[in-house]
This record gives sequence, C-alpha cells and structure tokens, in this order.
Amino acid sequence: MKTLITIVLFLASLNNAFSQSQNSNGVYLTSNDFLAANIHLKGDRKQVKICTDLIFNPMYIRVKSEGKKYYFHKDSIWGISDNKHINRISKSNSYTVIASSGILLYSQRDHGRHMRLYYYFSETASSPVLLLTVENLKKSFGDNKKFHELMNSLNLKTNDLAFYDKNSKAYKIVSVYKQSIEK
Repeated sequence: MKTLITIVLFLASLNNAFSQSQNSNGVYLTSNDFLAANIHLKGDRKQVKICTDLIFNPMYIRVKSEGKKYYFHKDSIWGISDNKHINRISKSNSYTVIASSGILLYSQRDHGRHMRLYYYFSETASSPVLLLTVENLKKSFGDNKKFHELMNSLNLKTNDLAFYDKNSKAYKIVSVYKQSIEK
C-alpha cells in the first residue's frame, strides 16, 4: 500500500512539473527541482537564453539571464527547460522529456548520416537514463510482477514500446505501466 501511495504521489508531481515548465526557459539543478517545477534563472525566451553546444567548452551550458552569463557543467544539473521542451542532462547527453506520467520517457535524435530517433526511460526523475528495451524495463521494474505479466500478455517488443496512441494521447508503455499499478 505504501508503494502504491508513493507511486501515485510521484505521478502527480511529474504531471505538475511537466505542465508548468512548458512556457519557461531555465535550469533544473536537481531532480527534486524538476518534480517541484522549480526552474532556476526562469524567464521567457527573450529574458533567458540557453546555449548547450558551446564549441570551445562542450561540457558546459551557458545561461544568459538579465545581462549576466552563468555557466553550468552539464553533469552538475538535472536538466533545462527551453520554452518548448524539457531536456534532461545525464552523463553530458541531452534527452528530451516526452512523457512524465508514470515512467519518464525521453527521446534523443542522432544527427549522423541517417537521422535516427532513440527512446530512453528512467524509473524516477533521479534514476539513471536507460535505453528503452523490454529487457531494461523488466530489470528496472523487477518487483512489479503485474507489469511483467502485462508486457508478456501483450507480446510487447522493443519496437512497440514507444508507440504513441493518438486516441488515448499516451505512449504504449506508459499506458501498460499505469495499468500495472492500478488495483
């Protein structure tokens, strides 16, 4: 019962954080900042400018706010909000948050010879970012037997996990996870 209450509170805080930050630029210093929608150096696009691809310092981001420049090592912050998206920074890589209700889902574009889109997830806002695969989900949610059973009964493959259902307006794996924590 305690676990269920913790999960419900976590889901509610994720929805709050995701919806409140969609209109602001700024920095999330910690996962708790993200969950509480506490954006540092907050402002609109004109007030706060964020540069993540510094040519001579690729391990840092620069935030320009009220005429001052602030530099953050990419590994020292949780992520950024850039007016359109929330991006989580993990191991100096940037992942766009695409779902924050239930499982945190991320996408990342590979701008190589052929542009590809990869999907990732994390159990919680403070958990490591992992490639979205059936195996990784089963390892991460090892205690949630109902989740395993639902994935098995639906015969979910790795390619199915990031399917977005326009009717329910949810990613397949998020819907399956929510079903697994319902009574």
